[in-house]
Amino acid sequence: MTRIFTTQLRRLAIATMLCITLWTGLQVAARAEVPSQVIKLQSQVETLQEYVDGREWLEIRSFIHGPMGQVRRQLFFISQKLPKDKQASLEDEIEAVSANLNVIDEAAENYSENRLVKAQAELVQAVDTIAESF
Repeated sequence: MTRIFTTQLRRLAIATMLCITLWTGLQVAARAEVPSQVIKLQSQVETLQEYVDGREWLEIRSFIHGPMGQVRRQLFFISQKLPKDKQASLEDEIEAVSANLNVIDEAAENYSENRLVKAQAELVQAVDTIAESF
């Protein structure tokens, strides 16, 4: 009787471990589906954050017009590859990225620290929401 109980307990432990392993694997696979363009955008936003933190006004504008110049087009192409329901849910966030980049650019041009910090925070939030949706 004790041996049967031990065997069943062992089987239950193995089944539990398999379930945990499978669930963990699915979580990793789900994260792997984030398009490389979105990962690149997150990296660019982090770099922009460094410029914002340092109030490097000229660098902010140069970075937005340089390396981040293709962001809007890339986000458009990414959104077109998504199912319609995801397209609709991300439309506002994609527009927020574009709008906040414009505000950051204007704020840097006018040395408006408050507008700059607020728009950067909203940009980070929008990009994080986009990345989390994949």
